[in-house]
This record gives sequence, structure tokens and C-alpha cells, in this order.
Amino acid sequence: MAQAVVIEQYGGPEVLQLKQVDVPAPGAGQVRIKHTRIGVNFHDVYVRSGLYKTLPLPGTPGIEAVGVIEECGANVDRWKVGDRIAYVTGGYGVYASERLMNAAELLHVPDDISDTVAASALLRGLTVEMLLRRVHNFQPGDWVLVQAAAGGVGQLLCQWASHIGARVIGTVAASFLPAFPAWGQRCPSFSAPWLPSLPRDSPVCFPGNLLSSRRWQVWFYYSPVLR
Repeated sequence: MAQAVVIEQYGGPEVLQLKQVDVPAPGAGQVRIKHTRIGVNFHDVYVRSGLYKTLPLPGTPGIEAVGVIEECGANVDRWKVGDRIAYVTGGYGVYASERLMNAAELLHVPDDISDTVAASALLRGLTVEMLLRRVHNFQPGDWVLVQAAAGGVGQLLCQWASHIGARVIGTVAASFLPAFPAWGQRCPSFSAPWLPSLPRDSPVCFPGNLLSSRRWQVWFYYSPVLR
């Protein structure tokens, strides 16, 4: 039998229960996957705490994973047993050793990408692509101000925007400053030329000259709250 983490009520980490579950044979258009890596996201914390009531209870959280196909159902032509795949799903059910998935929702994982990298970067990469190419189609020379530049999305966002040729300013919480070069120096890993400090969980406040001296194309601000 497979194992899955099941939530029966909202709350802290203690509500996560490991249980034995049956995974049936895949139906038409489905595959059975054995997970090798599972992405853990702030969204999962919101679901577990009840901040987001989007997972019917009892249910298994998780929206991002990497695995290997173990069985294919009828009418599955693109995939075969042993293929490495990754996916992001709005249907939850990721915190499990095995599961069924619709074959059309899967992405191939190249040989030179590890399971760990794929599981930790897929959702973030999709998020950054949306921000830089769909929310606003950034061009060389555009200015972008990234709040929470030290986070997983923030790091990738700064690097990708810099690669495009945008001019990036990133802000980080004061607790992250020891990990960065001195104020005013360029941070190579982020490609962000300026990293001011902000108190954690504070409103976003910037000196007036910072806001008035630039014609910003876009600000990216997101501040997760744990419960």
C-alpha cells in the first residue's frame, strides 16, 4: 500500500497524519506515479492552517511534485513506464508516496535536471515567468522593484529579470543582511544592485527620493504570513 499525509481538521503541523492508502489502477488517460521529491510551499501551510479552505477535508495537501511513472492507463501515448515527470496541480494530493494523475497534466524532466531541483523550482519558475512575461513583458532597461528578494521566488525573479536586461532593486529583511555583501555593493547571486533592509513583517516603506526618482514599470510585493 502507498502512504499519504492526511488532514482531517485545520491546525498546526500536528494535524498532518501519515496513513496507508490504496492507489487503484489508472483509468483511461491516467498514469500511476511514484513520487521521488515533493515541493513544499507556503500555500501548503495556508491550506493546513485553514487560511485557505480549498482542500475538502479529510484530504491530502501539496501541489507540486516529481516522480516516475509506474503504470499507464488506456489511451496514454505520450508516456511510458519509467519516465521522469513533474507537475503542478490545483487538485492537491501531492503529499503521498504514490498517486494517480491525468497524463495531460505532466511535464517531462530532462536528464540533466535532478529531482530535487525540478521539485523545488517548477512552481517558482512558472510564477516568475508569469510575472516577467505576462503581468508585464519586461524589456532591457526596465526598472523593477522586488520586495522579499531573499525568498525562493525573489531570488529567481531577480536573476531572471537581470538576465533579460532589466534594472533590478531588491529589498530584504534585516535578518537576511549577513548573507549579503555590504550595503551598496552588487550582490552577484541575485544580480540586484541595491539591497536595502526592511524590518520583518513591517509595511513597505521607502525613502521619498527612491519612489520619486524612478519611473517604475512594476513593483513585485508579496509577504507570506504563517499561522
